[in-house]
Amino acid sequence: MNGAPPPAAPPTPSSAATSRPPIPRLLRTTLQILGFLLGIALLWWCAGRALAPENREQIERVANLSPVRFALLALLSAGTIALNGLIFWITIRPVRRLGAASVTAVNALATFLNYLPFKLSVLARLLIHVRRDGVPVLTVGAWFAAVAVVMLGVYAPLVGVSLWRRGIDAWWVAGGLGGVVVALGIGVALARLFARDTGRDRLTHLATRVPRALAGGLITRLLATAAFSRLHAGLDMLASWRCVAGAAALRVLDVGVQAARFVVAAAILSQPLSWQDATLIACTYFLIGVASPAGQLGTREAGTTWLAGVLGLAGQQDLAVVMLTVSVIESLVSLLGAGVAIAWLRPDRLIGRRRSPPLPSDSAAAPDPAATPGDPPADAPGPGPTQPDDR
Repeated sequence: MNGAPPPAAPPTPSSAATSRPPIPRLLRTTLQILGFLLGIALLWWCAGRALAPENREQIERVANLSPVRFALLALLSAGTIALNGLIFWITIRPVRRLGAASVTAVNALATFLNYLPFKLSVLARLLIHVRRDGVPVLTVGAWFAAVAVVMLGVYAPLVGVSLWRRGIDAWWVAGGLGGVVVALGIGVALARLFARDTGRDRLTHLATRVPRALAGGLITRLLATAAFSRLHAGLDMLASWRCVAGAAALRVLDVGVQAARFVVAAAILSQPLSWQDATLIACTYFLIGVASPAGQLGTREAGTTWLAGVLGLAGQQDLAVVMLTVSVIESLVSLLGAGVAIAWLRPDRLIGRRRSPPLPSDSAAAPDPAATPGDPPADAPGPGPTQPDDR
């Protein structure tokens, strides 16, 4: 009425959000790229040590590697890729039946992508298992966690006994394998307390005792959600002693195969390497590759070479040439395995494809109170039994 201009409308939340630059995402991307470049620099450092003049004779042996020895190292590298795929396959069996060949192919593709930054290997596993196999995203996360629990239950005792004994003898076998049995036995026993419907009821009962001031009510509501049901599948996996024992046996075999790669490569280069030192090197090499946030390229080789020098492994010998020999052959095998996996899985068909209607496990992840006792689980894949009798 007085002719004054109307007050400007406050900016909407959407416009304010779009005006702000995505700093956290930009920072994460920058860190990933810097980490990848750091890995390349570490690989260059490791290569510089390997190509030093005093290692010229060893380099010539690698260059003149016989087809038989090359095939042996390549076969061992392919073996560890296959074994890790089978570990993923057997771990999820109590919850979902997937094809062993399919899961192994996914692992082969992820193994190659693990050389690159941005954790593309994890993204590839998620994309394929969610869209191709219909496994809920949170269940895939629980699956990864179950695999990690079994891995730590195997690696921790073996690394500990190797540092203690520094030689494979009866005490090493008893301490290492006994430690694996004890560690995973405790894990299975704890998982069984809180697995299945009875375990979920036990968790709910415990949550009711938490005071509301400590978010007891919120915890109780979260335990009743479908999202928690999908996460709870990880406990169902770890509660199956047969599948945990199978995954642990495959993991122990994988440690032996990885250690054999370094023993064979060191023998080719006339650098005798004991099996206990090879076990420590193999465990370090694998764990650094798994934990590296910006890709395993360079970080495994440099980190393992440095640790071997600190611990005085292999009689203080420089293992840079051994590391590079194993890494180069492994990368070639990983590239070939990724090509075969892509031809098998056809992941290009999954990009942009809309998900099919939710599976029963998605829409009915929480227990149905109206279900009749004895009915098959909601995520049963067919008329056969849903899961093996692991109890």
